[in-house]
Amino acid sequence: KGVLSLNRIRPLSIRLAHKVTSTILRIKRWMAFLVLQVEGQGRLSGALGVLRLPGVGQVSTVFLLATLAFSMMEGVFSLYLLTRFFGGTGAISGTLTELALKGDEAAQTAGRWTGGVFVTIGLVATIVQGGLIGPLRRRFGEAKLSVVGATFLSASLGAVPWVGSLGWIFPVMAVLAFGNGLLTPCLSSLISQVAPADLRGEVIGVYQSLGSLARTLGPFLGGTLFEQLTPGAPFGVSSVLMAVAVLTSLGLLSLKLSTEGAPPTPTEGV
Repeated sequence: KGVLSLNRIRPLSIRLAHKVTSTILRIKRWMAFLVLQVEGQGRLSGALGVLRLPGVGQVSTVFLLATLAFSMMEGVFSLYLLTRFFGGTGAISGTLTELALKGDEAAQTAGRWTGGVFVTIGLVATIVQGGLIGPLRRRFGEAKLSVVGATFLSASLGAVPWVGSLGWIFPVMAVLAFGNGLLTPCLSSLISQVAPADLRGEVIGVYQSLGSLARTLGPFLGGTLFEQLTPGAPFGVSSVLMAVAVLTSLGLLSLKLSTEGAPPTPTEGV
């Protein structure tokens, strides 16, 4: 029994440490891509030059913050449910899947609830992006919807640690999914509209690479906050990041947008 207990104690920091090397290598590859030279455009020099283009930096910043915040939440959500509502010790007992496979009843229950929550997120996002986003875009425009979406994300992420019962997790996460469903396609459209026609490929490349970088850092940062501070810390920090995104997105309201020649941008999920 003692040996089994020792085998179950796998600190989150140890697992995170094993990911540091691969994370650094990924970041180096992305930074090499980001430091591109745009031929024939003396005003641009690498990714920083791309991000200085009017509107591009603002849209990209909102996307980076939103992706980072969502990835932080996603990376620790199952362990949060385990420790918050099922009396588990997710911070020191390995992943939820590992515990469930070992017959941990609390982990199995938390896993079922986590699955239900993410199914809810998927359904709400499908409804928003599959039917609501078109009419809402035509009536309000992408910039206003981006502000609303970022606001919903900030509010819902900040509310998670204050939820006192499992039943309230679903409506809170439904609000999160609604906000994400508004924000993601609107940002994808906006980045095409603010990018100059002759630099659209480079701009979208940098934009998508920032999202990939955020998805790599998010779980690492969320896990560190979960273990070193409190289980609710990743949600609080994510909410603050989205509050910054809201303030940044307000600047999008004053942008002069043009859709001339702008091809549809593939929606990259946050």
